Order: sequence, then C-alpha cells, then structure tokens
Amino acid sequence: MPGATWRPIAVNFTNNGQAEVRGVVVHIMAGTLSGTDSWFRNSKARASSHFGTGKGGALYQWVDTSDRAWAQAAGNGSWLSVENEGVGGDRLTDDQLDANALVLAWAHERYGVPLQVATSPSGRGLGYHAMGGSAWGGHTSCPGSRIVAQLPEIVDRAEQLAGGTHHQEDNDMQLDDAVKLGSWVPKTFPKQKGLQDGEISVRTALGSGYAYAHIAADNSTAILAQLGAQAATIDKLADALGGGGLTAAEIRSAAEAGAQAALDRLGSALTTPEG
Repeated sequence: MPGATWRPIAVNFTNNGQAEVRGVVVHIMAGTLSGTDSWFRNSKARASSHFGTGKGGALYQWVDTSDRAWAQAAGNGSWLSVENEGVGGDRLTDDQLDANALVLAWAHERYGVPLQVATSPSGRGLGYHAMGGSAWGGHTSCPGSRIVAQLPEIVDRAEQLAGGTHHQEDNDMQLDDAVKLGSWVPKTFPKQKGLQDGEISVRTALGSGYAYAHIAADNSTAILAQLGAQAATIDKLADALGGGGLTAAEIRSAAEAGAQAALDRLGSALTTPEG
C-alpha cells in the first residue's frame, strides 16, 4: 500500500490466501510496534497482521493484501488487519487514527470497502477483533471499548482522504498505486500521514487540483478538471527535469508553481454556475 513502510515477513501467513476483502479489522498489540515486528518473524508466533501502527504514526505493512495474515482466526480470509501499538484500555493516538484512516481509505479504493463501521463478520467496512466472537478467537477485549468508540472518527478521516466520494474507478486508483514521485510536497497540499520524508503518492503530487476534481466526482466537469490538473503539473515537471543543470530547489519551485496555477484555474472553473 502506498504510504506504508514495507516490512515483509517470511513466515506466519498464507500465500495467495485472501479470498475476499470485506473490510479492515482494528486490533491492539498489547505491546510495541518494534516488538510486534520482531514477534511476527518468529515461526513460533503463528500470528501476523497485514498492517501495524506506532503511537507516533509509523505505518508498517507485513503481509501483502493478496495473502492471508493470521490475525483473527476465521476472519482471516475475508478481512484485512491492522495491529496498533498499545495495551488494553488505551485509546489510539491522533497519529494512529490517521494511519488507520489511510489504510481504510486505500482499502475503499482498492477493494470497494465501504466507509462505514462494521459490527459483525457479516458486515463490511471498519470492524474490530472482538466483533468476531469465538470464531475469531474469542478476543473480547481486543481492541477495547475506548478504541471501538474511536472507529467512527477513523471512518470520518478516511472519507476526507477519499475526497468525500465513494469507490473510484480502477484506472483512477492504479495511477496512485503504481507510481511515486520524490523530493517535493506542494505547500498547498498537506503531506499524507504514513509517507516517508521525500515520498509522496501521485495523488498528493497532483496537489489540490485532484481534490477539486473530486468535489463533483460524477460530473464531467470534474473529470476534465482532474485531467487539466494532471497535465499542468506533469508539463511543469517535464520542463524542469528536461532542462538540465537545475537544482532541486528550482525543480521543486517549478512543480509547485504548476500545481498552484492548475489549482487557481480549477477553483475558478468549478465555482462558476456551469461548474
């Protein structure tokens, strides 16, 4: 997943074992991110998770989402899993809420997971370990009532990351998943949580023009706006990179100027009666 630090494990998962993705299940580690990272690499653990968060917002991915992680017994083949640093009775930190929202927003776009709270294995959306009962291992205290109460907030943040829209077309998300650009993050668009320094997804690189384009995602104006923002930014990047002898600051400045110019044009177009 773009934005997660890839920390693949060699044991404790089922290759190509994910039958479907109904949603994302929130867990509590009863430990630290580093300790869990080490434990999942021990064949005696017989446990793993697709993702994990640290209290400071670090986001790890241990298992590919086409593979089955071993986190919630009978729920493993149908749900992705996120372990969170902490112990029973904790609340997730603000950074952890953002990291979980990033996973949920990506699952929404990649697998069509609805942005809603799930309360049983037959549902879809953002669930929690205890909802599976004995079939999911009987972990009735995982992740704890205080974190369960935070699930709506994670959904809200995921909706903001997804631009307030429903599942996007496959060609839209493939652009975001397939490519990453380094070196700059436009000042007009906040850096996504979970991304490493100097690393942004294409969606973020295209800047606020992408967000404007999704204000009316089902409207042809929005599609044209998105294409216009992409073209303007890519043109500026191409011109800068092709010039030779430019400093990183000059390249960054040219790219930011292109994104801002596209944003200004889109802001005017989408606020007119015709937009």
